[in-house]
Amino acid sequence: MTNDAKTQTNAPKNRVTLDADCLLIIDRLVEQVTLETKGVKIKRSELVNWILRSRSDVFSSKELALIGKDFFDEVAFMSWALDTLRKAKQRGEPITMKDLLKERPDGASSSGQTALKKISTGTVNNNFPSENAQKSAQKMTLNSSKL
Repeated sequence: MTNDAKTQTNAPKNRVTLDADCLLIIDRLVEQVTLETKGVKIKRSELVNWILRSRSDVFSSKELALIGKDFFDEVAFMSWALDTLRKAKQRGEPITMKDLLKERPDGASSSGQTALKKISTGTVNNNFPSENAQKSAQKMTLNSSKL
């Protein structure tokens, strides 16, 4: 056994869990390699590693857009937006929520106003904590529509 082989077997194993569909794809690819390239023996993990090494380690803008659509999290976005607004305010920079909504990776920049309209009309939650909260939501909706 060479030193490189010993290093690989003694190295801690990092594992990534694949869903059933991805496992089927990898199995089909392993089978294709085995059938179509004589004298090649490859394991699933070796093929996955080869695939990752053979592609760029940076996503294209098209790939990032697809990931944004598939994995967008409104809570994470709003947390980022609030943090960005606070930092901009500290620096004295003029920025609005409307500006930040344009940066939503899922492309739904108008849904913030839609949500405010639903809240102000009571269609989302009929149990508003107070009348003041409802008035504030209506003011935010009106101010947003003026922008």
